[in-house]
Amino acid sequence: MRNVYRWDLHSERISLSHERRGTAAAVWLFDLIASDEDTLVSAEVHQCAADAYSATLTLVSDGIDLEWRIVGPRKDERILYRYRVR
Repeated sequence: MRNVYRWDLHSERISLSHERRGTAAAVWLFDLIASDEDTLVSAEVHQCAADAYSATLTLVSDGIDLEWRIVGPRKDERILYRYRVR
C-alpha cells in the first residue's frame, strides 16, 4: 500500500487528508488541534467502517512525530511516523 498525505495549514488547526487515490479523490481524515505547546491531537476520530483512527503530532527538536492509533473489532494498532530535517 502507498499513501500520500495532504497537510493543510490553518490559523487554529492542521487538516490532514490522504490522497491514496489522487488529489481529486482526497479523503479528509481529521483536524489536528493544539493540546499543549508541543503537541497537536486529532479533534475527533476518523471512522472508517468499524475502525476508529486518531493521531497525535509532537514537535521535536529535529522534526515531528506523528503517532496513529487505530482501534476496531480486529485492529489495535499504533503506528509512529518520524519526519526529520536533514
